[in-house]
Amino acid sequence: MTNDKINLIFDCDGTLIDSYPAIADATRRLFLAHGVACDAEEIRGRALHTWLSRCIEDIAKENGLDPEMMLRDLSRFPENPAMIRPMPHADELLRCGRFRCFVYTHRGPGCRDIFTGLGMSDCFEEIVDSSYRFPRKPDGAGVGYLVEKYGLDRSGTYYVGDRSIDIECGLNAGTGTIFLRSSGLDIDCSRASFAVDDLKDIIGLPFPE
Repeated sequence: MTNDKINLIFDCDGTLIDSYPAIADATRRLFLAHGVACDAEEIRGRALHTWLSRCIEDIAKENGLDPEMMLRDLSRFPENPAMIRPMPHADELLRCGRFRCFVYTHRGPGCRDIFTGLGMSDCFEEIVDSSYRFPRKPDGAGVGYLVEKYGLDRSGTYYVGDRSIDIECGLNAGTGTIFLRSSGLDIDCSRASFAVDDLKDIIGLPFPE
């Protein structure tokens, strides 16, 4: 490898930050304002199997609402910051000194404010958000951008996420993958290089020399 550290590129929601309760609550309030009662846990499950905008589009269509209008209106229902916390042992992993850390997420630039508020922003060499306009996962272009920009050895680079599309994203970028079983849902992780139940477990993984 070109450096003596393993490179970790992280997904954001459900991987570094415990944000699904806030996301589901904001989406629930959005639909309730349009006369549709949705269960927050159902929203969470659907978003985990796709992504939030697709989830909103699907629920809107099922209830005779304009999907584009609903996506635009989401900005009126911000997430409650008090509901967003770091994932367990995120700080321990990020500051253990064994890894170079990056973020690739479809969240907007506001994710930087979240990381700053949680005391995590200084842990990352770069945070790639939706303003970079890469195609959505499972396309691997965002991961590939970081690999090329920083000269990362793909054999020593892993995309870390909690959804099947995160695994596919890393595979499409030619990197390794680490699946975090944080959702409690039955998600196929058989194609991942490693699967862990807790972020701190990544520290002790038997990475190839």
